[in-house]
Amino acid sequence: MSNRIYYAIIVVAAAVAITLFALSIERYEEEKNYGWSQLALQNPYLAAVRLAEKAGMVVDTFDSYLTPKEMESFGTLFIPDSGHLISSRRADELVDWVDAGGHLIVGAQNPSASNVDWVLNYFGISASYGESDDGTSFESEKIGSESAASGDDSGPDSQVEADERPFSERLEKHNQQIRSGDRESRTKSLSVRERILEFERNVPQNRMTSLEFTGVDGELRVYFPSQVVVDHPAISDPSFSEVAEYEVIYAGGDQFGTRFIQVDIGAGLVTVLANPSIFGSNYIGYFDNAFLWETLAFNGERLGILHGSKMPSLGQLMWTFMPETVVSFLVLLMLWLWRQLPRFGATHRLHYQTRRSILEHITAAAQYRWRGGWQTELLEPLQLEIQKRAERQIPTYSRAEPNEKLRILAAAASISPESLAAALQAGNGLSEEKFLQTVKVLQRIKDSI
Repeated sequence: MSNRIYYAIIVVAAAVAITLFALSIERYEEEKNYGWSQLALQNPYLAAVRLAEKAGMVVDTFDSYLTPKEMESFGTLFIPDSGHLISSRRADELVDWVDAGGHLIVGAQNPSASNVDWVLNYFGISASYGESDDGTSFESEKIGSESAASGDDSGPDSQVEADERPFSERLEKHNQQIRSGDRESRTKSLSVRERILEFERNVPQNRMTSLEFTGVDGELRVYFPSQVVVDHPAISDPSFSEVAEYEVIYAGGDQFGTRFIQVDIGAGLVTVLANPSIFGSNYIGYFDNAFLWETLAFNGERLGILHGSKMPSLGQLMWTFMPETVVSFLVLLMLWLWRQLPRFGATHRLHYQTRRSILEHITAAAQYRWRGGWQTELLEPLQLEIQKRAERQIPTYSRAEPNEKLRILAAAASISPESLAAALQAGNGLSEEKFLQTVKVLQRIKDSI
């Protein structure tokens, strides 16, 4: 049996063993809760965004200030915290947008915040902390709203307990539950639906807010998990004279104060919430919160949510409000870099063109030397040529004495030795006539050798 058969048997046996091992493994699924996703942590109203998108709306979320150009395309704009607008100019732009037909849903900022509330002040609405059954202020019990804002699943339960026991007792019980693990085990044993029902059963009726709207059958029951209440003089004082710019048309709340106010201004509407977290991912699934979100926000095809007050960078602000300055600076920077950086290579290409013949070049060079008084440089090439030709043509010339050389050349050219010596030894300082005679003599000697 060949080695190939052995190898085939080994491969088949290994495949059978692996298949049997895989079939013998018992498979099961286990779900693990890793908490909020990164996107949900960045946008605490992500559940409301998904609900609006499922209804076919286009939703734009922002964590920075809006520009009027962006607001013009929105049918509804949701601002969870009225403190996100930190200037009267932004508030005026927002009011103009509402007056043109927009619907603004805004949550009141924390009453203890030091920022000026430009939006609520414009409509004469104030925010404060309500009171409990015994008349004590809720201001010292803000931990309930903080836990809800932090995204902790235990926030709703702890908020319900806020109405029943003092803060110190609730805090002690909360710490004991964390140490013992009872709270975590109880939460894991319940499904999402069971947790919602358990929470709704534990909410006192005096904390429920009932709202009625035209076109909606029945009342919407909403629970505001906060001690903040809002107020307007027109709610408690029937004799209050309405402001010409706006009119308070609806208000609702619970036993402890007003939680919901709607103001009519121009062709638009402003809805003020005591606590916007009813539309947050923690609370939108309770009671009729999701239905209220649909009733208020699903206006038009485009919805904007400003869920943060992140300050844009200096570059973004300059590009938005001073684009000419930015462009001018960039142009000047490029010119400065072009001036400062070293230049490599030739600045331009050289083009060589023949402008005159070689004879013209020789004539110009000769005239240059003649005007400079350098006759020696003009005669020297011809004198050297005569010496070289005599050495080649006359055998005894190279070994003869200087005087004998003059005699030999004079005899060959048929001229006197004196004339020959004057021509061979001529230099600078010659006149034009004398220079021409010397050249003729040297040419005659050269031709005769």
